[in-house]
Amino acid sequence: MPSASCLCRTDSRTLVLKNNTLLPMAWQLSGLDDLVEDFSLSQDNGTIDPGSEIEVTVDFKAQQIGSIEKTLRLEVSDTENILGIVQAENIIISAEVYDVFLSMDLPEGPDGGLEFGTINVLDNVKNVLTLKNKGVYNIEYR
Repeated sequence: MPSASCLCRTDSRTLVLKNNTLLPMAWQLSGLDDLVEDFSLSQDNGTIDPGSEIEVTVDFKAQQIGSIEKTLRLEVSDTENILGIVQAENIIISAEVYDVFLSMDLPEGPDGGLEFGTINVLDNVKNVLTLKNKGVYNIEYR
């Protein structure tokens, strides 16, 4: 579940758990203590009826710049837990948090706007506005 988010933004991913068997199954996610406060889950355990599926939403809220990678363990058992864990899968959750670093250079007028000075009607005057991306990812502007 890789994700890249700008600082102070949120992102979500959905994990679909499907029971293809003829019996209901119980499931549980372990390793939640290892998740940092940036992540939250819609639920961490439950039961899935035969032939059904459920969606578990993982929400991420960026708190600080950096990369995060954590592993959750999905443990599946029969609903009575007679057989114990019959299947276990590791789920890697990762996110990268970055900030947008943009420098803007423009000839400012006295009121803080873009200053063109005095021009005659029908004259063309050009001024240069320089935008420089100082971050590590491409950015867009309008």
